Amino acid sequence: MNLKNLATWSGFSDEERRRLISFLHVPLDSYTLMAIRNCLSETEASWVMIPSSPTMRSIGDNETYVALQAAVRQIADEAGTQAICIDVLAWNPTH
Repeated sequence: MNLKNLATWSGFSDEERRRLISFLHVPLDSYTLMAIRNCLSETEASWVMIPSSPTMRSIGDNETYVALQAAVRQIADEAGTQAICIDVLAWNPTH
């Protein structure tokens, strides 16, 4: 989450910022997990193992974490944006 905030630093060029953002993983909390789940079909949601009421404890192992990061990148690619934008949209407005 600190890197997400670091990306707003005015000392970065636009290219440096884009490069940093492309490496960011999405923090997987209940807000982002629900956003990811809502973007997936029921079949896809069960494939990446997102329960109907997800929590951070829903991520039980590295395989699940990797699958969720891949799912969020796929959603972002289809939307024409960076994966971290899903976190910004899911988490920032409520906090």
